[in-house]
Amino acid sequence: ATHAPAGGAHVFEGDGDESPLHALSEVTGLAPEEAIVLLEAAGGDLSAAVSLHIENGEADAELRRRQAREADEERQASAAAEVAAAQASQAAERGEPPPPGEAAGPRPASARGASARGA
Repeated sequence: ATHAPAGGAHVFEGDGDESPLHALSEVTGLAPEEAIVLLEAAGGDLSAAVSLHIENGEADAELRRRQAREADEERQASAAAEVAAAQASQAAERGEPPPPGEAAGPRPASARGASARGA
């Protein structure tokens, strides 16, 4: 069975190693199923299919870079929040007031007792 894109050109034109499908798979490393989709999107034009693959690869790479940056930012924010929480907890244990702009939150019983006694 051959796969024909809407334009009517067959992606299997040529025999074996000379078909656009084989060439696209060899050049891009795509599986034949993926190469068929790309060739069909390019109207059977091998050069256009390679260009689409390159453009998609660049877009995918940029997406992966952006996702990695966002994940790094989230990890940094999470680590900073953990450090701030640990510092606030230690300060509360010592009976120190929270830094300006932070909610006091629950204080350990030992610190509440010291405050109640006026210490």
